[in-house]
Amino acid sequence: MRFPDRDDAVDAHILRLRTRIALDTKASASAFVQYSNVADLVAANIRLRYNFGERNDLWLVYNEGFNTNRDRLDPRLPLTNTRTVLLKYTYTFAL
Repeated sequence: MRFPDRDDAVDAHILRLRTRIALDTKASASAFVQYSNVADLVAANIRLRYNFGERNDLWLVYNEGFNTNRDRLDPRLPLTNTRTVLLKYTYTFAL
């Protein structure tokens, strides 16, 4: 992006990778990884899903954010910015 009125510019580079895998009709996995040079961050989201039957799903979700430029602040930033592990069960009621 260019801002000629302010004599400023920003070059944002974002790289994304998304994949989905189905082992069978009951088990599947998906992953999303993104890199941003502006935020100096790599973010990852991995989801595993198991379908017990019609209207019943169990999800295991893992999220993590990594600092790619740890020396930009003082004190030095940790390698991991955020980390979440979530176990989720969904049930849809039939009316």
